[in-house]
Amino acid sequence: MLDFDFDLPSKEVKVPHSANPLRVRGLDFNSLVILFREYASEIDILFQKFSEAGSPDKSLDMDGVRDMGMGMVEMAPELAARIIMLAADAPDNPEMRSKFLRLPFPVQLEALEAVALLTFDGEDGPKKAVEAVIRALRVSRGQIQNLSLRPRGT
Repeated sequence: MLDFDFDLPSKEVKVPHSANPLRVRGLDFNSLVILFREYASEIDILFQKFSEAGSPDKSLDMDGVRDMGMGMVEMAPELAARIIMLAADAPDNPEMRSKFLRLPFPVQLEALEAVALLTFDGEDGPKKAVEAVIRALRVSRGQIQNLSLRPRGT
């Protein structure tokens, strides 16, 4: 029998005036599927915005991750809160969503940065993973458009 016991890396984010820190982990495949199902159009718009901001060979460094996090909190606050909720293994209910939406901006930003680093922690950092997501979104958007242009029954 093989031993697959391991600890998932996580990071604590301090929440002002709270005795308990917020502990987040990297997002797994199931979490990404949930996000794409719930927020596909918002994710598509954000990735378009940030992929157009730089050339394809431009490295996505910490400044890029921070900029993406700030843009997400500003443009899609529900998506940002949901990412943090999933990374914190918080239960999904209206009260919890409201609580995560009301986290102070610096806490949300720090949590999103931690989630990005823990999710895309690899030799190339987030660059290759984000580029793969961008490519997948472009392909899926093209397939959806092709399907919607076909006459029914073909």
